[in-house]
Amino acid sequence: MEKKWNEEESLRLISEMIAQAKNNLRQEDAFSYLLIGYGLVITSVLDAILLHLLNPSYLAHWSWALMAPVIFYSFYKGRKDDRQAAVRTHIDAITGGVWRAFMWAMGIMFLLLSGFSLVLNDWNLLLLITPAILTLTGFAQFITAVACRYKPFYWGAAVFWIGALACLFYFYLTGEDSGQYLIFALCVVGGFILPGHQLNRKAKQNV
Repeated sequence: MEKKWNEEESLRLISEMIAQAKNNLRQEDAFSYLLIGYGLVITSVLDAILLHLLNPSYLAHWSWALMAPVIFYSFYKGRKDDRQAAVRTHIDAITGGVWRAFMWAMGIMFLLLSGFSLVLNDWNLLLLITPAILTLTGFAQFITAVACRYKPFYWGAAVFWIGALACLFYFYLTGEDSGQYLIFALCVVGGFILPGHQLNRKAKQNV
């Protein structure tokens, strides 16, 4: 015979599920934010340095290929953690979907800017890649903050958006773009790494 739940038991069950879902989110995101965050910082700083050392300088951008195994492993571990999670809620589905859409949007944006640059024979359009990535990252971070109600994500989104504007002012003042990668690195520290460490501390507290 199916057990009937009274109001008190139902509320307690819902509260336990919400608490467990939040804990799962923190454990998964702490690792992903830190892994991808540190990878992005190292790669962007390396790109900025190699731009001044290599000839032709555009070869420095191949350093971003180092992020491919990092992102692949992060997604692999994320999917594995999803399958092992005790509770999977619509919030988990939303946040996962947001970041998958973010990756598709970045790929399409890169193809569009590269395509227009080729057709118009104006490679200055590629200067928009870094601020566009920062803008899209801030968007995804903000949606995640709304879904998870986690304040550091709001601050992280603001950091990425401010960084996108900083790229414009930097280029206006200096006329060169290598500093954009250092701005990007600083934004990742403020938008990914610091929130990631906060998530990690919360995860340990809930173990």
